Amino acid sequence: MNDLAAARSLKSNPLKQDERREFPRYALGAPAEIRDPAAKTKSAGQVTVISKKGCYLRAPRRFQPSAVVQLHIQKGDTAFETWAKVIPNVPDAGEGMALLFMGTAPEQEELLKLWIEELSKRSR
Repeated sequence: MNDLAAARSLKSNPLKQDERREFPRYALGAPAEIRDPAAKTKSAGQVTVISKKGCYLRAPRRFQPSAVVQLHIQKGDTAFETWAKVIPNVPDAGEGMALLFMGTAPEQEELLKLWIEELSKRSR
């Protein structure tokens, strides 16, 4: 299943999750920027799916698996920023990559929690 189909599936029934998932995932269409300070590269993309612990970013350029990157997601007038790790070996990653949030500042965790609450209410 490609990421668009996954996002549509989640939008229609976000609770229908793969049982391996620790946290629910929600469809989100938000612009994002990803930077790899070690490789001195950056790319713009779109976050299509988000959860408490990570997201899926559609981007024209994929970063190296296991790279630690800086992530900036813009949703309306708010921006979520955190470090993330590119998850290797994601089947059907298509034109993007799965990211695992790490080292997120407490105020950013609170913002993410608000976003997730809002998205969960919309999907009911």
